[in-house]
Amino acid sequence: MRDRYITWPEMTWHVMQFTICANYLFMPQVLYDLAGRSSWLIVIVALLPACLGIWSACALYSRFPDQRIGEFMPKIVGRPLAILLGLLLAGYWYGGSVIDVAVFVLYSSTTVVTSTPTLVLLLLHASVVTFIGLLGIKTLVRVVDLLLYTILPFLVFMYFWPLFSTKLELDQMLPLRVSDFRPDTLQVALGMIGMYHGYHVLFLTGPALSSGRRGAALATVIGTLLAGFSFLVFTVYPLIAFGWPAVADLTFPMGSFLAIMAPPSASFPIRRLDFFVLGFLRLIMTIAAMTYFWLSIQVITDVIWPGRYRRPPAALTLALGIGIVVLGRYILGMPTLLALVQVWMPMSTATVAVVITLAVVAWLRNVNSTTRSGKRGASHG
Repeated sequence: MRDRYITWPEMTWHVMQFTICANYLFMPQVLYDLAGRSSWLIVIVALLPACLGIWSACALYSRFPDQRIGEFMPKIVGRPLAILLGLLLAGYWYGGSVIDVAVFVLYSSTTVVTSTPTLVLLLLHASVVTFIGLLGIKTLVRVVDLLLYTILPFLVFMYFWPLFSTKLELDQMLPLRVSDFRPDTLQVALGMIGMYHGYHVLFLTGPALSSGRRGAALATVIGTLLAGFSFLVFTVYPLIAFGWPAVADLTFPMGSFLAIMAPPSASFPIRRLDFFVLGFLRLIMTIAAMTYFWLSIQVITDVIWPGRYRRPPAALTLALGIGIVVLGRYILGMPTLLALVQVWMPMSTATVAVVITLAVVAWLRNVNSTTRSGKRGASHG
């Protein structure tokens, strides 16, 4: 039995932050490109496919409460296929870590620290991610808990302060038109299906959850709903402040929105509110980047070297940490980054399909934590 040191409210916070990740910077622009003025509808509709992912993750957790995804996959589909799926998942999660680091480096280098070489910024952020990767999952969990007290006040401020402003025009959200959506409906669908992925946290830290299946369900559902509210804020606020189509021309819509939202009082101590708030919200991206990184190195370790290591080997962790810097050098620049996101979105949808398939196959074969790898469980009856 593994040490169960995570409460469901702690996991709820982790699910929310992991889902938000770098989306407060680049997601509004992606959604505006997909659906124009009607983009905020995607945020709401995307909660429907998220329900399937959450159900599947909780169903797998109920069967394998003491195991990570890389440990129980071989029991469901056999080791060869588990290795293939594990590498697919690792590629998706690792890509998320690279994107998170690259997005903030790009934002920082073009707005806040313009004279600092991007390589230095990449090394700084990749070092933090790699360092946590070397220290262990419990360290990751405690860092996430600690950052709650730093991030939450600024999230609350960002959510509710603009409501007292006279710069918002709600009629900018209307009218809704089918013509707003891109003709490429497949791209819109891919964007919706994989948007809410915070429940993946359960595949890493689920064995340490103290409140069992009920806690897993509460954490994944509430964390996803809170992230959905955040996505709505990130998408709607810039739209109703700048109007359509002007908002589509902004590189970082939420950053530009915060720049005009500073309280008007001359005594307000922070003149560049966007830099200040986004600096603290950078910690959300740190949580997401660390979690993506940990998921990738852990699933590789579990499927390639089952039972051999208590934590991912240091050589693997360091190699993938260096890889963030190397890849980050090639994708800095908004057009390149958005092109990468367009590739990453179908991978996100593929991970949802993998999770649902694993849950269904585990149910059909009645596989659980006591089943040997590659063996069929007892039949239903």
